[in-house]
Amino acid sequence: MKLIALFLLVVASYGVSAQCSAPTGLSTTGITATAATAIWSPVSGAVSYNVDYRPPGYDWITIANGTTSLQWGLAGMQPSTTYDWRVRANCTSGISSYTQTQFTTGATGSCSAPGGLSTTNITFSTATMNWGPVSGAFAYTVEYKAASSSTWLTAASATYSTSYNLYGLSAGISYNWRVYSNCSLTEASVYSSIAQFTASGSTPPPTSACPGPDDINTNGTISGAAAISVNADIKGTISPGNDIDFYKFTISSGGTFTVWLTTLPANYDLAVFNSSGMQIGISQNNGSKNESIALNAPSGTYYVKVFPKGNANSATSCYTLKVQTITATGLQII
Repeated sequence: MKLIALFLLVVASYGVSAQCSAPTGLSTTGITATAATAIWSPVSGAVSYNVDYRPPGYDWITIANGTTSLQWGLAGMQPSTTYDWRVRANCTSGISSYTQTQFTTGATGSCSAPGGLSTTNITFSTATMNWGPVSGAFAYTVEYKAASSSTWLTAASATYSTSYNLYGLSAGISYNWRVYSNCSLTEASVYSSIAQFTASGSTPPPTSACPGPDDINTNGTISGAAAISVNADIKGTISPGNDIDFYKFTISSGGTFTVWLTTLPANYDLAVFNSSGMQIGISQNNGSKNESIALNAPSGTYYVKVFPKGNANSATSCYTLKVQTITATGLQII
């Protein structure tokens, strides 16, 4: 009887409850040289879970204290090393005992390069790059270039998707692209094989040299802004001297982009507004120097304002406006 009483006292002192069951269904997935994902099944009545891990023979390290998730990423591990991890449930009635399992990390270089590369939705200026998922990868880096070029350009530095849209391509030009897996902050695969495609040979509708068709008579206000494509040259004029031109563009996937105003015949300035009409960037260089605004912004609709300083204007010479995406992606109006 004394032993039973002592056991109950120990259980009570640690908060372990018979009504709070220990987690089951433990598995370890996405195992690479330095990372893995711990997964367990839900426990009835549990409000959260605690997760620990360790190399065998070492002290436990708590990596999740009160998580409501049913999985947790393990990172910063050594290649080809065996690790233990355990999980317990936290219920309103108390805490459960731990359930424990074991796994071994992969050898150095076990982060695999993506396969299954294909290119779809090819037009004269756009294409979609696709690849297969890699176990253990949390993101991918995609690069592309004209087949005749020796310089690779980064299309996406850390996309979670297994496809990515390219914009601003040139009709009839062949392009190469490749992708590698990011399995942890310090672990990446080699490049995939190189895929190639050719942008469609068809060309965009003809446009007048100056001004272009996007400089419409209603774009003197933000409500009448003309919708433009990203990565395309937009030609317009400021005339008379009090003329103001508004354009709108759509960022479909947030990231970095730059708005350029070049080939200025006079002293024009540049501003960018968000969908609420709040100014989020302005460039006001002297004379006919180029204007540019670099932004890192979420997806949404944005507005560009081209406006003169003082009475600057030209009815015959056009400025060139361009929204150049870097890590962001945007809508191409065809």
